Amino acid sequence: MPVTNIQSRDSTLQFHMQVVLYAIVICGFCFAQHHGRLRADEPLPWNQNKISDHQLPFSIAHSTTAEQILEISGIGPSELRFLIDLDPVVGKDVDTIGKLLAVFPKISESDIQRLTKPTDNAGSVVTLEMLANDVDRHRIKFFTIRGRATSVKRQYIIPEAARLIGFNSFFWVTIKATDSDIPIRIATRKLPIAWFPDSWKRPAAVVTDLANESPPPQTEQQLPFEIDEPILVDGLLLKTTDENEQLELIMAASRVKWLPSDVSTAQHVHSSMVLLSQHGFDSGLLDEIRRTNKSALGHKDREAFYQILKILQPSSALDSIQHVHQQSPPPTPKIVDYFTDTRALQGQFVTIHGDVRQISRIAIVNSKMTQRLGSDHYWQLDLSIPIGKHRIRVKTNDADQDGIIFQNQFPLQVCVNHLPPELQQAMNELRRGVDGRKLLREKVTVQGIFFKLWSYQSALTMRDGPEREQLSPLIIASAIRMHAKPTVEQSGRGIYVAIAFIGALLVIVFFLIRVGKADRQAKRRTAQTRHRLDDLYDLKDIVTHE
Repeated sequence: MPVTNIQSRDSTLQFHMQVVLYAIVICGFCFAQHHGRLRADEPLPWNQNKISDHQLPFSIAHSTTAEQILEISGIGPSELRFLIDLDPVVGKDVDTIGKLLAVFPKISESDIQRLTKPTDNAGSVVTLEMLANDVDRHRIKFFTIRGRATSVKRQYIIPEAARLIGFNSFFWVTIKATDSDIPIRIATRKLPIAWFPDSWKRPAAVVTDLANESPPPQTEQQLPFEIDEPILVDGLLLKTTDENEQLELIMAASRVKWLPSDVSTAQHVHSSMVLLSQHGFDSGLLDEIRRTNKSALGHKDREAFYQILKILQPSSALDSIQHVHQQSPPPTPKIVDYFTDTRALQGQFVTIHGDVRQISRIAIVNSKMTQRLGSDHYWQLDLSIPIGKHRIRVKTNDADQDGIIFQNQFPLQVCVNHLPPELQQAMNELRRGVDGRKLLREKVTVQGIFFKLWSYQSALTMRDGPEREQLSPLIIASAIRMHAKPTVEQSGRGIYVAIAFIGALLVIVFFLIRVGKADRQAKRRTAQTRHRLDDLYDLKDIVTHE
């Protein structure tokens, strides 16, 4: 039989077994590295600043009446004397109301709520009829009105007054109260965008100096339009008028709170807005936070943030919300959805799955907000959200050419009123150094409101300079469910796999040793004759004969 290559059969087998052994070792190393990443306490990929309760806007610390607030703000009795009952609302009334509306942004919502008296329930001390019958006694005081907004009209201010106060118009909103037939007209500067007809809306890129404009000629924006929206308003009583042949209460308010009761595609009202509005959340505030996406938490976010936080405190409201979500769990958007569909997702309940890596106690430093919430702190959880094999590049703005690339995991922050007992225990163990851990890794499922896409500086962004910031979704939690840690029985399968792997490795090593020993013995037996082949340079074939 002809032979072209002379090799030891045992040597060939040994070579292949070594290749198999190396492959198994490499696979085992990759397996260990993969599972090590899931359980090791490696440093956080980000290290963001704590959410801080920024200094609240102007607040009269020791005021006890609305009159005191207005007088300190520059509107005294000399300005208010022009408010004459039963007269039409014209001329000086419009100028005075414009000055009041210019002061309202300086007054904190906490002060307004502190001074407001309810009129919308059977137990109220004050009714709308009492206000109408004794205006002098109740003038320049705040009262809560619940009902439905029925019409909106724009009121222009003369140019001279507009230049002084910084705006040239406000809105009149006619309200039908729930428990009274007395019509109410509210002067305000802030209304939900969803209420306005398309003809009133203009592109955000159009910027006009309204304060210097003269009142435009008769246009569609000067004509009233009809609506039918559920509202709540904390209004300042100014006067009465009978200019429409019926007694009306004239009031002013910083904003009219929108409480939608039905889902509406046309108005972009989703089920989460309806659910929150049932518990008093002003859905019009979503307009404010949509304008602040990709920026840090600021004054414009404050009212919406604390309204949601208060609703999600342990109470009958929270129990009702959690019951709804037990029947129909919120969706689980992908991380990229928070960046591509930010405005549509804001205000919606969502579900998040991830690892808690860090817990921070956030102090509420404003005493009036503390009193309003009944708490002096909340908690912030830094979560690591798995994103699989995807890579996400995040750019803070258009000038950020490179951005930050995230692989395997993405940072997300959750704010919550109270920690679950398991997280509290894990945090305490971390502080005491139990198990030598330096960082948390507690698996959780979070349900809560997507508040905004917010920016902050982190250790990761600071490497590229102070101008670069991190963007992450911010969630206000309604429920946090802890995942059970693996027990000995649950992790036994991994132990058995490791034992089997080591056993297989030992068998292969033993087999290679045996094969190598047999190969050496064969070489010794053929050593005396093997040198004869070395001299046969011209040998092409070896032929064996019977």
